[in-house]
Formats: sequence, C-alpha cells, structure tokens
Amino acid sequence: MKSSKLTAGLILSAFLTGTGWAQSFSGRTITSFYAYQRNDTLNADSQHSRGYQGFQFNLRQKRFTLTTYGQVDYDFSTPLESDPKLRLFNFYLQWRQIAQMAELKLGRMPIFAGVGVGTIDGAQLKIRLGKWGYLKAFGGGLIPVHQKVKLIDDFSDNYMAGGQFRVFPAQGLNVSFSYLNKRQHRASYYAERADSVGNVFTQFVEPSNTAFEFAALDASWLVNPVTSLYARGDFDEKEKKFTRLEFS
Repeated sequence: MKSSKLTAGLILSAFLTGTGWAQSFSGRTITSFYAYQRNDTLNADSQHSRGYQGFQFNLRQKRFTLTTYGQVDYDFSTPLESDPKLRLFNFYLQWRQIAQMAELKLGRMPIFAGVGVGTIDGAQLKIRLGKWGYLKAFGGGLIPVHQKVKLIDDFSDNYMAGGQFRVFPAQGLNVSFSYLNKRQHRASYYAERADSVGNVFTQFVEPSNTAFEFAALDASWLVNPVTSLYARGDFDEKEKKFTRLEFS
C-alpha cells in the first residue's frame, strides 16, 4: 500500500511539475545488455540475457527543480521472480531562494554533509549565512533494498539524520563541523554452512542492529595557486575514539 501511494505521489508530482511551471527539460537514457550461461548443477545450466535501461531527467524552473535518476532491468531469457525490476536512485524536488537565503530538498536524495554521506527518503534544508558560511540539516529514512519505489519499513530502526556547519573565515580558508546519527536494521536470513568436517547444514542468521553516531571537524586552506592544506578528524561517539585522522 505504501508503495502504491508513493508511486502515485511521484507520478502526480511529475505531472504537476511538467504542466504547471517547467521552463526547461533535460535528460538522458543509457541502454546496456549482456548474456551469460550459468551452471547451476553438474547436469543443469541456465541461459541469461539481461537488459538495463538507465534514465536521468530534470524538470527545471527558476526556483524549482525536479530531479529523477533510476534504472529498469529485466532478464529476457530466464526472468527472475522480481523481474522487471525498477530501481529509483534519486527522486527529489529542490526549492531554491526561499527568503533569499534557504534551499529545501524533499524526496529521495543523496546526502553530502561532511561525515554524513548516504541516500535517504526525507528532507534537507540549507541556510546560507551571508558570504561567510552556511548551515545544513537533513533527516529521513534509509532507502529499501534494491532501491525499490517504496518507503522503508520500521523507520525507527532505519534512519539517518545530522547536519553540517561550514564557515569561510578568510579567503581560501573554510572550516566545517558535521554530525551524523544513523541506525540500520539488518534483516534475518537462512544460509547454508559447513561444519569442521564438511557436513552442510542450514543456519538461521540474525544480524544485530547497527547504530552510528559521529562528529567530524575538517578544514582546508588554499595557501596559494600551487599549495593547499587539508585536515580532518572523525570521532565515534559510541566507541569514544577517533576513527579517522588525516592531514595533507
């Protein structure tokens, strides 16, 4: 049901965007194909011919942009149970120049905010602080496996949130503080295992949930056209230790 509602919402957004205020449209498609034979057992094999259709489209107006990036794949010889498969990597609406200082993104989007890197179904707000810096905040659910067109289940166990504060105190110098809070639930599964003498048995694997909380400080300085300096430190709030120290 969630998948149907989200799909309908995406189609409606694209329609309203395209008919209401779009001033420019750009996009590209990429088609690829490959074939192979797989030996499933000693006396059985299967033929596979997989095709991939990638697409990337942008609808743009002065203050709004709708960005779409995805892929459809299908096995023409031996279709899998999940074929055809639609993967939606990005689908978000960007609203610029809010009160001449803010930018808002809503939808499925990539996040690049210092220590916070990933893809979420959520929102990101960026506020410019004049010429000397900006503040960025984001939050949302992790995307489901295979980038399906649906919202992930158990949002409370599958989310990412954080922010970044970047300042430019002098020409060529910028300093950034960022924070990330992420939680991910890994599904249980059955797997074939072998004991010490080679006997195969089925084992139920139940991975533990993972939780991350990081804070990072980084700075870069363009000393002159041929010399630049960079430093960064990432601190794990859960383990109470630095996980990354870099200077170049």
